[in-house]
Amino acid sequence: MGTESFEDQWIANLDVLGMSVSMMNAERREVILRSYLDFARTRSQGLKPRRGDFGSDGKVLAELWAKMQADALVLFSDSIFFRFLGSSQQYQLDRANLRSFSLFVVEPFLGLLAWAWKNGLPVRGALSYGAAHVAVDLNIIVGPAVVRSVRWQEVQEWPWVSLDPKSAQLVLPMLDASQDVLVPYDVPTKNGPVSSYALSPSLLAPNDIERLIDLWRIAQKEGMIAHTRKWVNLIKFCLNHGCEFPQITSAERHLLT
Repeated sequence: MGTESFEDQWIANLDVLGMSVSMMNAERREVILRSYLDFARTRSQGLKPRRGDFGSDGKVLAELWAKMQADALVLFSDSIFFRFLGSSQQYQLDRANLRSFSLFVVEPFLGLLAWAWKNGLPVRGALSYGAAHVAVDLNIIVGPAVVRSVRWQEVQEWPWVSLDPKSAQLVLPMLDASQDVLVPYDVPTKNGPVSSYALSPSLLAPNDIERLIDLWRIAQKEGMIAHTRKWVNLIKFCLNHGCEFPQITSAERHLLT
């Protein structure tokens, strides 16, 4: 980071669900290891913004995005940490700018989700904004925003991404977020629904939708009750925000009621 102090920034935490069980299965843990190694080798190439629209600042923003991605991700067992410097001169980005938020925070998360789902890894994530110190080269990531991100990630009951409630209250007025990026929702948690903001399901690509349904069906087939419930919560969220799932059968729709 080039500083030894705390700095306000976006911190994201993704948790790979069911990692402890997967590690007990020799074949499954080999698949996860290969996925992690492939991801580590190609993360900057694999996490380029999928929508690909940098506008008039295309070349500069694309270079900044690639540079930020090269040193902003940490994988540790079932946890993936990601950070975005909000006020740093290094990236010259306005943390209150919705376009910057979309390009430099949302897009990396979409890339992470696509990678995880492609490899059969259900993940849930949290976005938090606040003081943190991240030094990837020293394996240091610490601060109030990190704590909030981890705690909020842990209580969610779906394989999706949302802002922790405190961060939502803090930054939503500045972001002036439109509904194509963030949507208000009572996020399912272990303690019941909690009002916050989640990434809009409209951001999902068609192949993401297909993979979502595949992973839900796999969880059902393998009798993974807890995982099935989490996928159902996500599908309900998507349906509530206008997503269509023509591939879901009538019998399967009955399971969503």
